[in-house]
Amino acid sequence: MPVQNQHYVPRFILKRFSSGKKPKIWVYDKSTDKQFYTNIKNIAAENGFYNFDTPVGSITMEPLLSDLEGKTSSITKKICEHKCLNKLTQDEASILILFVSVQFIRTKEYRERFTDLGAQLKSALMDRGATEEQARDLTEDEADEHTFIGLKSFQHVEHVIPQFREKAWILFEACSGSSFYISNNPVVLHNDNDYGPYGNLGTSVKGIEIYFPLSSALCLALYCPTLADQIMETSQKIKDLDKISPAMTDRIYSNSEAIRDFSHGLENGIAITVNSENVKMMNSLQVTFSIRYVYDEKGDFSVVKDMIEHSDEYRGANRAKIC
Repeated sequence: MPVQNQHYVPRFILKRFSSGKKPKIWVYDKSTDKQFYTNIKNIAAENGFYNFDTPVGSITMEPLLSDLEGKTSSITKKICEHKCLNKLTQDEASILILFVSVQFIRTKEYRERFTDLGAQLKSALMDRGATEEQARDLTEDEADEHTFIGLKSFQHVEHVIPQFREKAWILFEACSGSSFYISNNPVVLHNDNDYGPYGNLGTSVKGIEIYFPLSSALCLALYCPTLADQIMETSQKIKDLDKISPAMTDRIYSNSEAIRDFSHGLENGIAITVNSENVKMMNSLQVTFSIRYVYDEKGDFSVVKDMIEHSDEYRGANRAKIC
């Protein structure tokens, strides 16, 4: 099987964060604090990343992924041109759901989580009295690790699709003067709810917010339906108050205009303009979840630098810990 450079973030997405005739993008390396400008063909990719050696022969996922990317490229272009989700047909929406689900599990970071959890589990077992051989037998598979973990990752997509489908899909637009980052692990999670030791970042956890930048100007968001319902309920209260006194509405709800805009965008699928602080929050998630590299159209990595200055933990990826 020929070895080729295979992207785990599609080039048609990266191109929307690039500039120049030969698309180039600014890159920040969290491990070295260096930034550089390079062709998009050189980033978020690895030779033979989707090629696997199995007992029945070599297989590759590349043709299937290329076919999905080909179908999705025109769909995301349509979204970016119209700044709207409601113009998608039912078939286009289904393809987009599949694409975002696959993007979530196809990255190098997603695979490395398995390796990291296996190492943590092995260490935890040995701390509790298991021998190294016993811990290895319980945590390591005889199959080639690249093949086992790679194929296992793709099996997970069937569980992700229904979880993503039931979310409220929202489109955000960066305000003037702001732009979105993207990273080598671009589908990121956030949750304001605190569930203690149980964690709050599962794709089906109540209150979850999922973000995936489509361009430097637009970011796709998938919200837990409970969040969307809360926003729409508040919006209805504001509409009722507006009938009585808009001035009273603004006194009771300091963010009434933002809620009006959000509910209007949610109802109609149109892009909701977010302020610089919201953009900064979404960019911080790209920094937090990236393995090593963060990308920006203009090379403004102030958010990355501020986060790393605050804590060296941001140099690595955000991963679960076994205690």
